[in-house]
Amino acid sequence: MGRYAELAERHWRTHLPAGFAEIADRPAFFAELEAEAERQVFELEDALAGPDVPGESFLEKAGRLRMARHTAEAQVVRELLLPEPSS
Repeated sequence: MGRYAELAERHWRTHLPAGFAEIADRPAFFAELEAEAERQVFELEDALAGPDVPGESFLEKAGRLRMARHTAEAQVVRELLLPEPSS
């Protein structure tokens, strides 16, 4: 199990116990959730990074790509992997 699946499973077990209990095939559910998270991070990261900037140095490009990755991961984790508990 990858880190996205572990993070989601821990969250569901702790904060969404009723929903967690209803998952029939937990390994498959969290593996699919992880695959979807990876896909979304990749797509969002690419969109956020945008095209190469003319005259951009190696370090500037590395920083831009790193920031795009962190921003994409934060958004996908928040929206997909860590749903809010229902009141």
